[in-house]
Amino acid sequence: MVSKEMELKNLTPVLADGLMPVVKGTYRQLLFFGETIVMAMFLPYLNIPQRARRSTIIAVIITGLLGICVIIGTIAVFGAITAHLKFPTLSLARYISIGNFIERAEALIILMWIGGGFVKITIFHYCAVLALAQWLNLKDYRPLAIPIGVILVILSIILWENIVEVVELIKKTLPVPFLIIEAGIPAVLLIVAMVRRKGDKG
Repeated sequence: MVSKEMELKNLTPVLADGLMPVVKGTYRQLLFFGETIVMAMFLPYLNIPQRARRSTIIAVIITGLLGICVIIGTIAVFGAITAHLKFPTLSLARYISIGNFIERAEALIILMWIGGGFVKITIFHYCAVLALAQWLNLKDYRPLAIPIGVILVILSIILWENIVEVVELIKKTLPVPFLIIEAGIPAVLLIVAMVRRKGDKG
């Protein structure tokens, strides 16, 4: 929808400063992709858990390809200033105009973000409550749902005052704890399970 605004020359030069700047810029994206580990919480409750690996891989690949398309489109439209945009996708959506009929598509993007955010918060809330119930050896996780929800609401109010603080947190503070939670702990648990021969040999 923004193809008429795209300038392919904005995509060049490719790797002008080498590969390292690209590698350094990928870690924040890896943090968000690493969140897919939370889906492991649902594996014991699936009807056919054997298909979970294939479905997860397909979902990650599709999401990655869509993300690449959006990134290419954004850079092709904005060029070097893309690096300075807080919400590049939202800025890109403002350029959508089809026959003076479809315009101001950023409202649709915001609606998708809100819906996706709601689903994500719901999943994380459920997994947190379930994990805490298992940790405390409780038979039912539901009594924990409201207290944990209240804590989440309070934290969302007091932790950050604006988007700038959130961005700085993602850049400077979160990478190490995120990598420990998303990669380190699952890797240790997998190794322990394999050593104790309780892992899935498949």
